Amino acid sequence: MVDAVKAGVMFTKHPTTGADISLIEAAWGLGEGVVSGNVTPDTYEVGLNGKPESVRIASKETMYIRGKTDKTIVEPVPANKKTARVLSDEELKKTHNLGPVIQKHYRPPQAHD
Repeated sequence: MVDAVKAGVMFTKHPTTGADISLIEAAWGLGEGVVSGNVTPDTYEVGLNGKPESVRIASKETMYIRGKTDKTIVEPVPANKKTARVLSDEELKKTHNLGPVIQKHYRPPQAHD
């Protein structure tokens, strides 16, 4: 696991509508909180041009971090980050642009049932 300051999940196609946009969810700290559904992430819909079409900023109350003994711990999000946007437009574009590279490597979009 990467000792991240911010992390999340990206879908290269909208998982609900199938639209050709990237859906990116991100929160402060490790990705474990986003993947487990235990934190409420910011949600970004990014168009084919790499620009955000929709940005929903969540009130982020807790974050997962790597503790001193390398165990994951949950702590409160600092007050100045609770309603702060996690990813900038530039970070969204870079993340979105990685999607086709990853998808080409793994072939079809990865999904689970």
